[in-house]
Amino acid sequence: MGSPIVTPTIRTPLLAGESGGAGRSPVRTPAPTTKDWWLYWDTLTRGINQAAADIADLEARLDATAGLIVFANATASLTLTTTFQTIVGTSITLPRAGKYLIQATFDLIGIGAGDTGANLAGQLLVNGVAQPAQGIFRAEFTAAARATVAQQWVYQAVTAGQTALLQAAKSSGTGTSIAGNPHTSISALWVSP
Repeated sequence: MGSPIVTPTIRTPLLAGESGGAGRSPVRTPAPTTKDWWLYWDTLTRGINQAAADIADLEARLDATAGLIVFANATASLTLTTTFQTIVGTSITLPRAGKYLIQATFDLIGIGAGDTGANLAGQLLVNGVAQPAQGIFRAEFTAAARATVAQQWVYQAVTAGQTALLQAAKSSGTGTSIAGNPHTSISALWVSP
């Protein structure tokens, strides 16, 4: 913030009996003295300076809590099976307790005629528990197909330090479909306590 407000020097006090202007009553006697005005301005500027300090404190506390983002990309591709497996590199730690918006992008690549018609899916696990909703791509293709599928979750972390990670699987098939690297990613935005 800027420098504090300084009380200005009072140059002329109001005098008893001075006219308050056209159509106004004369100033009441006794008129405020220079000291009275100085005390008034001093009290006023102290209040303004305290309010400015309170605002600065509030801004600092908001900056310390707003907009925390955690992000990770896959570091290796995962060949899909019919059992969900962890996608390497997509594990993040939620650093605070509170509400998070967690978003995932799954780079699902259907490979091999044996996976035609299979559902390729990605899911979120937090502390080993699968969260509701998956990112799904139905692989209808002759030789290969690809989709970057997004999904998001709102998650309430009761404590700091919880682990969130992505997993992927396919519903069936004998092909070699994968969750690709590095286009599979996870991000968590801390929203509120």
